[in-house]
Amino acid sequence: MGKDALLLIMLAEAVGLAALYLLLQRLSRFSKRTWDEVPEFLRQVNHAAIEKLFDRRQEAEALAFGNARRAMRGRLDLAREYVQCLYHNATIVYQWGETEWSDMVHHQLEYEAETRDRILALHRESITFRVAARVALAKIWFWSILNFDRLALLPRPSVAALRRPGSVDLLQAYQRVKAAAADLASVYGEEQSAEIMELM
Repeated sequence: MGKDALLLIMLAEAVGLAALYLLLQRLSRFSKRTWDEVPEFLRQVNHAAIEKLFDRRQEAEALAFGNARRAMRGRLDLAREYVQCLYHNATIVYQWGETEWSDMVHHQLEYEAETRDRILALHRESITFRVAARVALAKIWFWSILNFDRLALLPRPSVAALRRPGSVDLLQAYQRVKAAAADLASVYGEEQSAEIMELM
């Protein structure tokens, strides 16, 4: 067997193992969330700190002194933590919305048109945010593996630029997810809606 064939077999094994790992991860996740399971799974968000991290002026000030590349690497790592937290919350409320819709369809429940619209709005806003967050996380991952902080030849990334990984403003998109989740929670009561606003 030649080197090329052996390399091809190793590559196929790596792809197969990665696919198996992703499949097992997906199968092991609990995603049929009811309202009762939502609040305890949400992570507290420090919106002021996130706004500050993704602000261009604040970024320029933070990088003005010392080793700007190393400082940016730390900021990039912090951005990953924040975006993952927001992504986690958006996923939890997305799963809840999906469960609400699934229950309505499978159990022939009669939801008011307004409630159905709220579920669809949460679905739409969650998907928009989650796609934008994945793009931002992919960019963070890419810059991190390049070790730009050690290689002066590479351009320095900007955390502030990650706020708009495409045509979507990440922080505004998250606020829309939060508002849609609170709107759907209001079906259960104003207390539940306020809880969403506080937790997210």
